[in-house]
Amino acid sequence: EALQGQLEKLQEQLRTITAEREDDMLRHNALHRTLSNSLSERDAQLQDLRAIGTQLAQKEAQLRVDVDALHSALIDKSAQLQQSNNHATSLQRRFDSMVAKRDFDVVKSNEKIAALQKALSEKTSALLAMSDDLHQQTLQSAQRVEALIKQEESKVG
Repeated sequence: EALQGQLEKLQEQLRTITAEREDDMLRHNALHRTLSNSLSERDAQLQDLRAIGTQLAQKEAQLRVDVDALHSALIDKSAQLQQSNNHATSLQRRFDSMVAKRDFDVVKSNEKIAALQKALSEKTSALLAMSDDLHQQTLQSAQRVEALIKQEESKVG
């Protein structure tokens, strides 16, 4: 009987250990599923991150191409602008030169006009003086003619 009691105790312990073992296995399996699901989620997230990384790398490469193209276009426009600026500067110099020449010609023309006006004024003054002299001579001649006519009339009369 003592052996029977020990056997029952051992069987009870075996059942307890087996139940604990089954509980441990269930917890282990549940933990394994949780870890497996977590790993699957992490793998999916990692794949998503890799896809995003690939997209970002492609966008970065395209941006670099776009920036290089814009930089080239900017350099071309800068060169065109410099050429336009050089041309405008050349035209401005030509215009300034033409204005300076025109101003010089105007000054010279004004000097000639002033000299001609002075000469005309002098000639006009001289002609007026000559006209006055002629008028005086004409008056004197008319007076002499009248005196001669009176003389002749007194001789005849």
